[in-house]
Amino acid sequence: MNVDAQARAAGAYLLPPPGDARRLSRWAYRRRCVAEAAAVLAQRRPSQASLIHYERRWTRHAALARWRDAPDVDRAVRLSSYGDRILGALIDFEPYAIRAPSFFGWRAELLAAILGRHAPLDEGIVEVGCGLGKNLVALARHGFSALAGFDGVPAAVEAVREQAMRFALPIEAGIWDLRDPPPPAAAALAHGATVLTNYVLEQFPTELDRAVDAIASLHPRQVLCIEPSTLRPAGHTLRLELAVSALHARRRGYHTDIVGGLRALERRGRLTIREVVPLGFSPHLTHSPALVRWSPA
Repeated sequence: MNVDAQARAAGAYLLPPPGDARRLSRWAYRRRCVAEAAAVLAQRRPSQASLIHYERRWTRHAALARWRDAPDVDRAVRLSSYGDRILGALIDFEPYAIRAPSFFGWRAELLAAILGRHAPLDEGIVEVGCGLGKNLVALARHGFSALAGFDGVPAAVEAVREQAMRFALPIEAGIWDLRDPPPPAAAALAHGATVLTNYVLEQFPTELDRAVDAIASLHPRQVLCIEPSTLRPAGHTLRLELAVSALHARRRGYHTDIVGGLRALERRGRLTIREVVPLGFSPHLTHSPALVRWSPA
């Protein structure tokens, strides 16, 4: 049994769905997948790869400042760009109808459980490509006390700092474009700590090795990458999900095989992979991630 199968057999990274989540019928699942495929086809691919789209997206969401409407951090972790919509979402590779705040509250608990399996609450956690800081706020809410985030979008970094002040959270933030050498602050905070990426390496369809080398130059103890993957557990039956996921990645100019790319870098002696586990969650019925835990060579 490989490490992936062992982790799933032991129930690692599994969290029961919220009480208000309702399993979708096969018919409803297929109908929603077709709708997602149509929405993907209607979107224009970013003019110059996914990184430009990344910057535009976070700048736009930062301007909305949704967290200012949250009275406390408990409400803040449930916020998203989906508002109060009923999502067609994946939870442990099963399709559910669930309200967005409930899904993102559940996701915050799952993220804390994943990080908590590999790092004590007082260990430094540095998120590279932190966006508006949703993951950092979730980890702070669940007891992590030494958090930092870096992103190449200035508006996103300011959003993280504002939330840290508003909710009195132990989060630092700074600007770093992963294509550039790391700033001294990132190097100091990440040395010997845990680095996290979440749907970030997919933004580098042709420069994955460069991004990985930049992260490795921080000399972290370990790196936890939660990134889209085509890995699925044995017996996976959502065939349409895989097809629409592939369409989504290609249409948006994303990297289509991050796990394979990291394994290729391991064969070249650039890193050591400790664990690969498909996670099977998403606010859509597609594009679910795997956890790849690795250490610099």
